[in-house]
Amino acid sequence: MKSIEVDRSTKHYLSRINQYAPLRFLLGIMVLALPTLIVYWQLSSHLHINLKAQATEFPSDQLTHFLQVRAFGRAGFDSGYFVIQQNTAPAAFSPYGPHGPVYALTYGIFARLLGDWLPYYSTITNVTLYSLGLLVFMAIVRPQAL
Repeated sequence: MKSIEVDRSTKHYLSRINQYAPLRFLLGIMVLALPTLIVYWQLSSHLHINLKAQATEFPSDQLTHFLQVRAFGRAGFDSGYFVIQQNTAPAAFSPYGPHGPVYALTYGIFARLLGDWLPYYSTITNVTLYSLGLLVFMAIVRPQAL
């Protein structure tokens, strides 16, 4: 196996990168926390909303999705039908109306892990998934100093 010679300027550059590794780690943590902080700040200061006090008061997609996720978290596919105007889904295996089971499956997994599904969990799950997406992006891209 042939050894690779590294010139002096490359060694200096690599030592400078390693010197700033803790700072880069902290900046990465800040990038991952930023979506959560922005959502919380927008909801609390601008909209004066308490995230835990949110509940839908009238029939809507939000309420339907919430009930589907909660039911899937508790009973899986044996949760009954969620349909619009009593029209069942064309797919016999899916009791989830025209939108299909993807939303209920995706968030239902989190509902199973958390034990129960509360109205504000979807917002927390969205921010968590977004932050994980940023983490994967940063791991793939590996941002460097300009």
